[in-house]
Amino acid sequence: MRGPETYAALTGYPDAHFDFALVDGADRAGCVASVLPKLRPGGWIYLDNSDKDMTLADGNLRRAEALLVEAARRCGGPVRYFVDFSPTNFFVEQGMLVRITAHS
Repeated sequence: MRGPETYAALTGYPDAHFDFALVDGADRAGCVASVLPKLRPGGWIYLDNSDKDMTLADGNLRRAEALLVEAARRCGGPVRYFVDFSPTNFFVEQGMLVRITAHS
């Protein structure tokens, strides 16, 4: 099991290695920051439960969302929000799907 200081580390993978990443669990902002360079151009990131902690302007999920929106803005990729049954639960939540079309 990883500790908090290495939870989001992806140093064992080369850049542009993944086609898809599902970000869930602890340190979502750290996970998003770590996985962005590891995605192939055209790859997708899904931020699970992106509607949690909406009242915390600088909370972990808000920082993760801001990183994804900025990455999409830089590369011109789409941002989609879904409100439905999520991949990890049996109740309705919001998820965020972002396509990284290129690295800037």
